[in-house]
Amino acid sequence: MDTNVTKKHLLTLIITLTLILSVTLMLPKSANATSKEYEVYKKIETGMTATQVAKLVYGKKYKSHLKKEYGVTTLKGNPLYFGGTEDRMIYEFGFYEAERKSDKEPIAQITIGLFTKSKGKTLYVGVKNYNAKSPTVNRFHKNKKPKVGMSTSQLDEIIYGNGLGVFHDITYENLTFLKILNDKGKNMFPSKTSRISYAAKSYSKKTDYLIYLEYNYKKEKYFVTEVY
Repeated sequence: MDTNVTKKHLLTLIITLTLILSVTLMLPKSANATSKEYEVYKKIETGMTATQVAKLVYGKKYKSHLKKEYGVTTLKGNPLYFGGTEDRMIYEFGFYEAERKSDKEPIAQITIGLFTKSKGKTLYVGVKNYNAKSPTVNRFHKNKKPKVGMSTSQLDEIIYGNGLGVFHDITYENLTFLKILNDKGKNMFPSKTSRISYAAKSYSKKTDYLIYLEYNYKKEKYFVTEVY
């Protein structure tokens, strides 16, 4: 198989998985999603194996939730996503199914992306996502709307309420240790990424917004990167 085609295929798979998944780090002070599921999410770390995740989610019965497939130890049940290349495998699994109250949308409260290293036989967590069951849906002040580049404090100034409330979802991605190299031998994912989203409405309540922010590790703040 052509090496360039393989690397492009792998990059496409990882980007697709990250979008589908759409921290244990400094979250905005207003973010509060305390629940049993969220506590499990916080304990999941990138670099953990599928077996370690099973222990966290299923406890003493974790072995009954594991199986051998294609030479790797993975989780039982149908994955939300499965793919890979000639030397790497990728799975996505969801846990704790629920219905999101704000939009009556079925969700998996936790989803994880599992990856093998090059030609490896062990699956490791590279991406983790948490969907809040009851996110806050605030309303913007009159003639105000979210814009790319805004910080959480700037959003807070133009929205009703004290703080942004409970987030819609959060995602943490760290693929650095997988050493996915480009044609020049450089790591295609050299740094970790943290994202958080909030749901909101316009002043008239006629427009719904889903606002995505990404954490800037140098400035130690979240900034708006996308608005839908």
